[in-house]
Amino acid sequence: MVYLRKPFELVELQARIEYIGKKVVIESGRLSNAIAGSLCVPGLFSPLPYGDMYLVDGGLKDPVPVDIVKDMGADIVIAISLRGISTDEEIAVDNVIPIIKRSIFIMVEDLTQRSIKGADIIIAPKLKVKNLSLNINREERLKLIKLGEEKMKEALPLLKEKIKKFKNN
Repeated sequence: MVYLRKPFELVELQARIEYIGKKVVIESGRLSNAIAGSLCVPGLFSPLPYGDMYLVDGGLKDPVPVDIVKDMGADIVIAISLRGISTDEEIAVDNVIPIIKRSIFIMVEDLTQRSIKGADIIIAPKLKVKNLSLNINREERLKLIKLGEEKMKEALPLLKEKIKKFKNN
């Protein structure tokens, strides 16, 4: 079993019909099981059996669980949103799969914007990709990592200010 030095919680959702959509916070047990449940995206993977529950990715309901982190006792919450994805990819109106994909991205972006509101600092790089598939090449991945690092560096003065205010209270 993997034990972490820092508190760690994962948010997942129950998939059983009588509890569908109920948040489940995993705060103990095997880390690998908690992560496996978080990877269970409906349509791609089956729900994970967990005790008497079946779990799917909590990001469907709460993509950036700021409230959970605050409940854990965090003094300063930094939310990192990777949902601001855009593309110049043209989609044909008669091709249903790309339209569904684009629609899901729009819904998740809106949900993410609501989810991150309570954070003290929000890091939300605008990600531009060639297409909205989950397969991006190494060059694009490195470019996205660099963009994330740049956005975090931009946020450091605000973080230092928040830490200073916190220490003075």
